[in-house]
Amino acid sequence: MHNLCPLSRTKTYLKRCLPKQNLRKQNLPKQNLPKQNLLKQNIPKPKLSKQNISLDKLAQIFPNISEQQLNQFKLLAPLYEDWNTKINLISRKDMDSFFERHVLHSLGIAKVMEFLPQAKVLDVGTGGGFPGIPLAILFPETHFFLIDSIGKKIKVVQEVSNVLKLKNVSSAHIRAEDFSEKIDFVV
Repeated sequence: MHNLCPLSRTKTYLKRCLPKQNLRKQNLPKQNLPKQNLLKQNIPKPKLSKQNISLDKLAQIFPNISEQQLNQFKLLAPLYEDWNTKINLISRKDMDSFFERHVLHSLGIAKVMEFLPQAKVLDVGTGGGFPGIPLAILFPETHFFLIDSIGKKIKVVQEVSNVLKLKNVSSAHIRAEDFSEKIDFVV
């Protein structure tokens, strides 16, 4: 009867169906292995900057990106690393893969929807500026409104957009239900 339900993983099933294995120590000949743990060796790894790899990937995904936009994307990681030490914007363990998990993820919208010039896009609950700031870099002719109910996060958004000289970003410490501008898209 136990063959009728192979997905059952009860102890009885395991005892009946799985072959018995001799788990006792087998007398195998000893191999002449070095005594040091091979996993703990300090083998030098090639030093490739994750950011450079990510910027190359970005240029492949968006071939029409300008040099100015690439420079703006290049500035994102150091800016967010600095701000993340002051205000917890991004999980500390995510900072190692910041570009892939935050920037490229934010730009995924652009592969589905291309925002037209003069369009107005609202980023509700922007937090540290995602996806709004990466999208604002990619679409400089589109206006982005970044709003959040947490003031310290909006302060970071304002500082980052000032350093990157993003003229197409407006940010406000406001709740979504209080936002009254007419917009074309919400992200």
